[in-house]
Amino acid sequence: MSSNTMKDLKLLLVVPSRLQQTLLSKSLTRFGVEDIAICRTIEEAIVRMREAGPSLVVSSMYFEDGDGLDLVEAMRQDTQLASIDFMLVSAEHRFSVLDPMRQAGVLAVLPKPFAEDDLYRALNSSATLAALKANVPQAENEPAFHASSLRILLVDDSLLARKQMLRVLTRLGVSEALVRQAEDGQEALKVLEEATFDIIFTDYNMPNMDGEALLLQIRQKQDMADIPVFMVTSETNQTKLASVQASGVTALMDKPFDLDYLKYLLSIHYQQPDTKPESLDLTALLPASEGMEMPYSDVDGC
Repeated sequence: MSSNTMKDLKLLLVVPSRLQQTLLSKSLTRFGVEDIAICRTIEEAIVRMREAGPSLVVSSMYFEDGDGLDLVEAMRQDTQLASIDFMLVSAEHRFSVLDPMRQAGVLAVLPKPFAEDDLYRALNSSATLAALKANVPQAENEPAFHASSLRILLVDDSLLARKQMLRVLTRLGVSEALVRQAEDGQEALKVLEEATFDIIFTDYNMPNMDGEALLLQIRQKQDMADIPVFMVTSETNQTKLASVQASGVTALMDKPFDLDYLKYLLSIHYQQPDTKPESLDLTALLPASEGMEMPYSDVDGC
């Protein structure tokens, strides 16, 4: 992503601590972001978003009038704000707290302290999505693919997560009319009996039938066995993930997912539609963060 596109980002910081506001602003400006507004509460942030329409919100977890989940859910339920990207920066580490944020369809969840390459990657994803939404031509070395004819099934018990994935896919060129949705594995199997799909995106943890059980059913059916299945999940249990890979998943993607990895997967599928891809792992494509500066420490608040 060019520095000019990064420069075009309109960013809203929602951070109660003045010191953290300063530290984050410095990190953002180092990457070329110039348009940065700052709010300290959820109420202020909602008003500012309606007035200014930022392309990205970078938020702390806790405020005097609520938390990050309250903010992102308010955004997703407001038609004017629903398409704004959201990034969480927090020292919060409890799965029970962070997983609802991931399910709400956030762009990134960054810990404190974070490596600058992680921040850059999240900013780059937001800048890319903003450029795609505005139909700005991508750089010549960007992976090229034409996704408008892809028939896609989204399977996730979280409506917010499905909406976020749909937003990203449509910005990448996928036709919304060719995307079907299901709330769990059982419903997905019914949809698969009615229609044919080129790609399936599924969550892992779902009621009634989880992602692995759905995957096994798909791989056992001759007419579906070769459909690429991408599992987008916040699951961290390595034993469970290894079992999923052994069951024939095409790719594992973190929730929130990496945009460049998604574009890569779609490129591979489009360019080789008759070839069953080998199982892929997100970690193999992410740059190493060893030796990176950790500029934003947990000085006060989350």
